[in-house]
Amino acid sequence: MNAFEHPDFLNEMNFMNYIYRDAEKFHKPKGVLITGQEGTGKSTLVAHFLENNPSQKGILAINIPSRTTLRSFIYTLLKKLGEETLDVKSPVEHLMSKIIYLLNEKEIFMIILDDFELVLDENNLMRNQGVLNLLKQIQLDTNVSIFALGLPSCHLIIKQNPQWTRLFPFHLDLDFLSKEKDKKRM
Repeated sequence: MNAFEHPDFLNEMNFMNYIYRDAEKFHKPKGVLITGQEGTGKSTLVAHFLENNPSQKGILAINIPSRTTLRSFIYTLLKKLGEETLDVKSPVEHLMSKIIYLLNEKEIFMIILDDFELVLDENNLMRNQGVLNLLKQIQLDTNVSIFALGLPSCHLIIKQNPQWTRLFPFHLDLDFLSKEKDKKRM
């Protein structure tokens, strides 16, 4: 059995499709945090989801680059939204309002952030607060659903603040897919 046929993978894919259809149809924002160790299939899940939604209508998918700061995260969002002329001296608030404008203009209703652990830092509360407040503001102003995929440390960081927990009320913790696990279920 390949990974795409595994019951756990199919359940996770069905959940992503449910959130996608719900976001597209009703524009009710949902936050989903998907965590797992390296190699548990987080990026594969995203790739398969995007492959099965070829138009990618309303989806903004981002692989977060390493060594990301709040400002570089904002630039990554803007570039992915097609904004090529960025004034590096612009205040963060101006850049945030530009993101919100572009998300609305392009009718984005789902953001997928892969490698989310690269933008959060267990030792940098200020950066975490900036990033998560940005995502909260995006969600409030645009009704965008957010999928964040990362290592288990992401969940530990988000649990530190009730507002952040409300941003991601759904949490899936991926495990390694195995035939042994399937036998235990039967």
